[in-house]
Amino acid sequence: MADLGKDDSECGPLLFPGGETEGLKRLDTMMKKTNWVCKFAKPKTEPNTLAPSTTVLSPYLKFGCVSARTFYHDVQNVYRQNKNHTQPPTSLLGQLFWREFYYVIASVSPNFDKMEGNPICTQVDWDDNKEYLNAWREVSITHFIKIMISRHLVS
Repeated sequence: MADLGKDDSECGPLLFPGGETEGLKRLDTMMKKTNWVCKFAKPKTEPNTLAPSTTVLSPYLKFGCVSARTFYHDVQNVYRQNKNHTQPPTSLLGQLFWREFYYVIASVSPNFDKMEGNPICTQVDWDDNKEYLNAWREVSITHFIKIMISRHLVS
């Protein structure tokens, strides 16, 4: 942080330290919440909450601090002890399957991280087709205005 001209004390608490030790500690903490693990359903999480409503294990999985296999087996151990649990694709295990599925797709899809040149992505010529861009703007603005009006009328 000093290289960026920022004092560590101004940054607030370090909520999600990196590394294998921290990742495995987080995994262990989450797996102890057996009721939460068994009831986890992705559509019921809150993506805009200040406190995480998921495991926050994604960065640890992404950077190899926690193995996807370790995560899989830990979830399976919780499921074996609790026969009543959510099922894929919305379950915690289902979310791991989706993550791995997209890693496999990305590994065999050219330009997976881009629209242009990506064979599985719809090619929309936003920059070159003013009609499409204007239609998108009109729909977006109209939708936004409708939402704002409905909220104002409800309040």
